[in-house]
Amino acid sequence: MNLIVLIKQVPDMEKVKFDSEKGLVDRTSAGVEINPFDLNALEAAVNIGRSIESTITALTMGPPRGEESLKDAI
Repeated sequence: MNLIVLIKQVPDMEKVKFDSEKGLVDRTSAGVEINPFDLNALEAAVNIGRSIESTITALTMGPPRGEESLKDAI
């Protein structure tokens, strides 16, 4: 079975700052992490993969720094 998990980088919400005047997230104030829901999906895929023969593929799109998330997924 082929399992595909989509992964997105999001700002680290424990470190991010908000610009209340502009109503925006200051993405320069914090690093990025894999979306926690995506980590749950990855864990579910790994658990399924343990019970049946499968291949797990993680995909992301976005800026080049997204490659970090794919490396973390391994």
